[in-house]
Amino acid sequence: MSFEYLYKVYWDKVFRLCMGYFNDYSLAQDLAQDVFVRVWQYLPTFKGESSVGTWIFRIATNICLRQRERQNSISQAEVPLNLFAKEPSDNSLQVKILYEAIAELPEMDRLVISLYLEELKQAEIAQITGLSEANVRVKIHRIKSTLAKKYVIMMNDIDIKSLWKGQQAPVADLSAIRKKIKRFRLRRIGEAYAVIMLMILAIVFGAIIWICWTPLLTFTKVGITLLSIGFMLPALSYGRLLRLYYGLKIDSTNIDYIDNLLRIKKREYRQQHLILNLYFFFLSIGFALYGYEYTFFHSFYWGIIAYSILLLWIALNWFVFRPRIIRKRNHKFYDFMRYIESHREQLLE
Repeated sequence: MSFEYLYKVYWDKVFRLCMGYFNDYSLAQDLAQDVFVRVWQYLPTFKGESSVGTWIFRIATNICLRQRERQNSISQAEVPLNLFAKEPSDNSLQVKILYEAIAELPEMDRLVISLYLEELKQAEIAQITGLSEANVRVKIHRIKSTLAKKYVIMMNDIDIKSLWKGQQAPVADLSAIRKKIKRFRLRRIGEAYAVIMLMILAIVFGAIIWICWTPLLTFTKVGITLLSIGFMLPALSYGRLLRLYYGLKIDSTNIDYIDNLLRIKKREYRQQHLILNLYFFFLSIGFALYGYEYTFFHSFYWGIIAYSILLLWIALNWFVFRPRIIRKRNHKFYDFMRYIESHREQLLE
């Protein structure tokens, strides 16, 4: 299934979920766009372990929760009363009252009732929120009772659900999503340039040390050479990636877009498993050899201290920083190859 299809089917649903959580029309629109940028970004890694709808609602739920964390210092009472100033003029007062009532609920209750009103099953709501099905069932009953006590117009499921869907969502504008995707692509290009520049500066710094302070021992020369190779590997790898990023045109045909994206993912997969390991290997050996000349002309105890610090740095690189970087990147790209091969025809529709 294509991104465009998911966008058309789920845009209104995601917008209403965000609207129910924040009761802020413009914020809900921005958050819904962010949700679909994430959908576009992670669609290649979607494993199908749950329904695509459940997966999209989980993304939307996480984005709403993170947005609430950012707004923690602002209480609900401080939210301005003219939140609907940008809404379409044909929304009924009852629809506004319903969304205002939901926005007054506790945070988790807002999510539960919003997902329920989007016709999700209790098992799906439990999977998205992390609650048990029994807890979800109790919460739904209690929330409906709370709403019914406050507003007579909400005495049954049909009224609540029809009012909920009466909230008019902004027109689904795929161009806005494509702009955000373009910005995502530009950020990756910026990251690539930053890495290349840092690696070049490191190599230049090593050359300056070699020229200004001529190494006396072969160990030192070999160490500087290994360090330069270590810095050169990411620079060359990101240089190749840049050509692919520039070839990733948002307005290209589906088949060209997928082919370019596939090459990028293959290159990044190779980079994170091979280049990153080689980078840390050359840096570890290079610094160990480079530091030998400094400790050679000092006392034995100074050498012990210096190499103890160096070994600690190497251990942190190998057993903390390197695995963390790989896990972070794998979270996005680990299953991309298998997904592309098994869903290629659907993605090219």
